[in-house]
Amino acid sequence: MLEITPKLDNQSEKPLYVQLYDYIKQEIKMGNLTPDIKLPSKRRLAAHLSLSQNTIEAAYEQLIAEGYLLSIPRKGYYVCELDQNLADSNGQQSANFIKEKPYQDPKFLYDFTQIGVDARSFPFGVFRKLTNDILRSENDRLLKLGHPQGDYDFRKAIAKYLYESRGVCCSPSQMIIGAGTQYLIRLLFQLLQEGIFAVEDPGYHRRHVAFEKWERVKMIPLDQEGMMVSRLEESGANIAFVTPSHQFPCGMIMPISRRMQLLHWANMGEGRYIIEDDYDSEFRYSGKPIPALQGLDTNEKVVYMGTFSKALLPSLRVSYMVLPKPLIEIYQNEYFFYAQTVSRMDQDLLRRFLEEGHWEKQISKMRVIYHKKRDILVTEIMKQFPDSAEIIGQDSGLHVLVRVNNGMTEQELIDQAGRFHSKVYPLSAYGSHDNKTVLLGYASLSEAEIHDAVKMLAEAWF
Repeated sequence: MLEITPKLDNQSEKPLYVQLYDYIKQEIKMGNLTPDIKLPSKRRLAAHLSLSQNTIEAAYEQLIAEGYLLSIPRKGYYVCELDQNLADSNGQQSANFIKEKPYQDPKFLYDFTQIGVDARSFPFGVFRKLTNDILRSENDRLLKLGHPQGDYDFRKAIAKYLYESRGVCCSPSQMIIGAGTQYLIRLLFQLLQEGIFAVEDPGYHRRHVAFEKWERVKMIPLDQEGMMVSRLEESGANIAFVTPSHQFPCGMIMPISRRMQLLHWANMGEGRYIIEDDYDSEFRYSGKPIPALQGLDTNEKVVYMGTFSKALLPSLRVSYMVLPKPLIEIYQNEYFFYAQTVSRMDQDLLRRFLEEGHWEKQISKMRVIYHKKRDILVTEIMKQFPDSAEIIGQDSGLHVLVRVNNGMTEQELIDQAGRFHSKVYPLSAYGSHDNKTVLLGYASLSEAEIHDAVKMLAEAWF
């Protein structure tokens, strides 16, 4: 039932019924009370505003007389559709009217986003069963706030998975669960207040870290093996953000030799740390897996971060980080009052998803699906584009970079693709760029859509 709460002044010379009448009339004109909406009954509104029913009736009757309200016997009072004479001549809108900014543009037929997943392969049945089982258990534990770092059994299940799949060595008590990687990075900024931060350029963390800590951020260029350690040493930074499993957006996989160089850099200075975002580590299509930096670290210098978003679904917003002993002690001493940001329902759901083997099955399934999509995308680009187009970073992850040597700039490539109802993404959004390379993600497109979308891009660009 609609409630209305006007600001009424008992000390005003204007009668209360007139104040109420003016308020409702103005709300109707500004569109806050829309046509056909039912207003509260006289008795209900009188009780709500602590006014007499006669006051409410006087205001309503005046609004009916002027065509703002319609009274329907035994049903109530309804807002009328205003005719041109009653509408505001100055076109004034509600003070709280703000035009909605769209998150996605519906005009694109094909969207090469890198943050999507294959929705057709999501295990809805398993999630539905696990959710029903958890709710049927009527466990009052779910109603309580829970541990600030996340439920212990959930952290234990993640730690077991990380040890087996990535060689990460940690106890559950070193881990913090959070609602997304950005939230955890902000927490890291508080733990590393005196840090000077080095980020890959181009890189995934560049915009976020620069936005938060712009006066203390160093942009470190890349070579074929990832972040250049020589330039890192020259920068004076003591905190390095890296994505060694699959550098975003360039796609290179950091070899073991470069990883050891980074660890040596961290060991050679007081207060130095490496923040390892194990981005897209589940999806590697060639070569042998390399253990995570955290597993190679023997001196408590690596913060390890991961997420369930890329392999499962982005909207889940569950990420985790493993802190070395000095940092987890700071967190537990100074920031333990922070409430956990992930619901216990979601934690329980993902714990069972891990413990019962569903996660491993889903990853294996998605590797096959994404590998095939990657192959189709690369084959279509090679077939549809002239020899001047170059594909970069195809050995892992869920996107590739395409350097298009057709004379167009990056923005011209994006604009021209848009004219053909296809959305591609700029490399420049992540830092240094050559102004002729765009990013194509393929996870959320079907195999047939990839075929058609690449043909569309070929038509647009060539």
